[in-house]
Amino acid sequence: MDTQHTPGTALLVIQPVSPPIASPALVPALVTAEQTEIMASFNAILERERQRTVLQQSIMPENRTALLAALHNAGIVRLEVNYDGYGDSGQINEQNATLATGETAALEDVKSAGGVTLASVGYDLTIDHMTHHLAAAVEAYCYDVLETYHSGYENNEGGNGAFAFDIEAGTIELIHNDVVTDYETSTHAL
Repeated sequence: MDTQHTPGTALLVIQPVSPPIASPALVPALVTAEQTEIMASFNAILERERQRTVLQQSIMPENRTALLAALHNAGIVRLEVNYDGYGDSGQINEQNATLATGETAALEDVKSAGGVTLASVGYDLTIDHMTHHLAAAVEAYCYDVLETYHSGYENNEGGNGAFAFDIEAGTIELIHNDVVTDYETSTHAL
């Protein structure tokens, strides 16, 4: 290492440290059978959740179609659903509908004929069908979408957003915000 040093000042030389050399034969012995079993269980849980997400995504078009048809039949042209969550708790706050007449109303106050049948994925990875009244069907759909695309939105600082249903256009848009605490770091040589 070629270093210039001014007499009368301290000199600090940092040498790279080689990583410890471990025999490949010793590495497997560092992981116990119990740890291997725990890792296998954890990987199985992750795989099951991945499969559940794939199944959940596969039923969304069917549920979207059923929901938009039910909202249309109830005379609704637009619907906004707001949600938020933080500190391990999340909820749907409002479901505000705009009717074909131009009036606005809470979705729970809108009269609808019959129920809405939606598919859902159970934790055993089966697909079940349940019939809900209109407001409950919208809520179930929104929670399923949040679980699929923003799972854990209610944890820590949380998240919030809105679903915008445009029944006339046949679209549903999710606008989601993750809340994060940010910080800046300063380094000072003293």
